[in-house]
Amino acid sequence: MQYSNYRMVHEIIKTVVYAIRAKRFVPVFQPVYNAETGEIFAYEALARIVDKNTIIYPDMFMPAAEWGGLTHYVDTMILQRACEAVKDKNARLFVNVHPETFKQRTDFPEIVMSIAQATNMQGRLYLEITEKSKFIVDKDMERKLNDNGIFFIIDDFGADFSNLSYLKSVNAPIVKIDGEFIKNIHTDERDKFIVKHLAGLFNTLGKEVIAEFVENKHIRDTLMEIGINLHQGYYYSKPSFNI
Repeated sequence: MQYSNYRMVHEIIKTVVYAIRAKRFVPVFQPVYNAETGEIFAYEALARIVDKNTIIYPDMFMPAAEWGGLTHYVDTMILQRACEAVKDKNARLFVNVHPETFKQRTDFPEIVMSIAQATNMQGRLYLEITEKSKFIVDKDMERKLNDNGIFFIIDDFGADFSNLSYLKSVNAPIVKIDGEFIKNIHTDERDKFIVKHLAGLFNTLGKEVIAEFVENKHIRDTLMEIGINLHQGYYYSKPSFNI
């Protein structure tokens, strides 16, 4: 989201600071389903600010958090609360991490490992990163996290300038294909062709593939037809505070 003026940015940064201090950042959860078995493969934690009866969404507050150098507070709070919520579930947990968080806190991997250990989420915790993070996540960081049962997911593959070199720079066992390629896959043969062959490439590289924006049965059926069975979207479930 683009803010209209600096005053608006200032006001939203104030809202973010208040939400951090008052612990108003809470996760909502959207499941990833295995369409073949009907089982939940994972829960993705998404950040919200909740204050009384008001819910503020990331497209409003995350640009301000980045502007104010506050993303690591948001990511850490969501990570902690999400791990606490999922620790007794037999499922993986996906948590988005902003690229700036790795810059703002060089000890962020240690924070993640500490939270994972305290909540018994080692082996089930995945950090979703976009292509911007590939210039920040180095091999030593990746190895340290992997050794402690924490893994990366390549999120929104195909968005912006995502390219195949991304797959070499980050050793992620899971790739999410950007929803722009999914939402019309049942009517657009080009999208279907691209997604089918991307999935084949990822599978050959030993990576699992998740399709986002699965909004209806037609999309679901088309994905299963081309061999993608891990789905996330409103057809299955909207984000919820309860899991």
